[in-house]
Amino acid sequence: MPTAIVLGAGISGLLAARSLRAAGWTVTVLDQGRGVGGRLATRRIAGQAFDHGGQFLSVREPRFAALVAEWERAGAVAQWGRGFLGDDGHVAADGFPRYRAPGGMTQLAKHLADGLTVELDTTITAIASDGDAATARAADRTWRADTLIATAPVAQTLA
Repeated sequence: MPTAIVLGAGISGLLAARSLRAAGWTVTVLDQGRGVGGRLATRRIAGQAFDHGGQFLSVREPRFAALVAEWERAGAVAQWGRGFLGDDGHVAADGFPRYRAPGGMTQLAKHLADGLTVELDTTITAIASDGDAATARAADRTWRADTLIATAPVAQTLA
């Protein structure tokens, strides 16, 4: 069975990991954060949730629409609207449905991470490939796999 390391537990990393797993790969997701989600980040203040990263998803592409429909059936997202309030007080509908996650967008990330092997609080200090395999190294551990996918933001990847 082929193996993969995915760096980053945001929406891109989680979707990559799920796709690989569905294709029969053994996948480990590594993220330096305390929780999954990356820019799907929800904070709670005075008992209220607010998304300070991505607040919603716009669906414009049929393959993405199929994924979002699965998430909607699972209760991970709900349709929020199809446009924005304009200066004139009317909703300017562009026809693209937008979805939010009940309880905050972090809940969508948790849904996507369900069933995956995710290791958090893991800061990768080096990645390499020797032609046969890829490695990701942290201060106290090294992971080795057939391939590695880096989905973390460029600034984090280069740091």
